[in-house]
Amino acid sequence: MSDSEDSPTVALPPFDHEKADVILRSSDGADFRVFRLFLSLASPFFETLFDLPQPSEETNTDMEIKDRLPVIPVRKQQHQESTIITHVLQAQLHCSC
Repeated sequence: MSDSEDSPTVALPPFDHEKADVILRSSDGADFRVFRLFLSLASPFFETLFDLPQPSEETNTDMEIKDRLPVIPVRKQQHQESTIITHVLQAQLHCSC
């Protein structure tokens, strides 16, 4: 396999925003650049995850960093991840919380 086949791909808009602050990587290697705030507001899981103390880049050897953003692996494939994130974020946008 070549390096290009092993390297992650960037998901299509709107999951490629340059100002995103976290990357969710699908099981088939697509990087979804998203915002912690939106994920936290839409999902108790992400709210809890992002509330946990986060290690610094220098002290954490387990967490992958790409473009100075933490990469969080997820078990879904690209098309599934895109659908899930879209639904989560749409629910937040339509929420009257």
